[in-house]
Amino acid sequence: ESGSLSQNALAMLPIDTQRVIYELLTQYIMFVSMNLQLTFPTGFLRNSNENNLGHPVLAYMREHEWPFPQMLPAYNAIGA
Repeated sequence: ESGSLSQNALAMLPIDTQRVIYELLTQYIMFVSMNLQLTFPTGFLRNSNENNLGHPVLAYMREHEWPFPQMLPAYNAIGA
């Protein structure tokens, strides 16, 4: 909740926890890549790299929860 998540820290968690985090991250990556219109706050990737998710990314995920439904434009099935 207050820091970052590194590959090394993740590797130290029980395998069941690793699987859940892997699935959640996979879903987030798919969701974000399929909704390119989403905007992100300044500094969103601060302290993130290929081995570490920085606090801004994790806080954003926690704030919006999967799958960010409130961020998508409303879908009107009538007349679509």
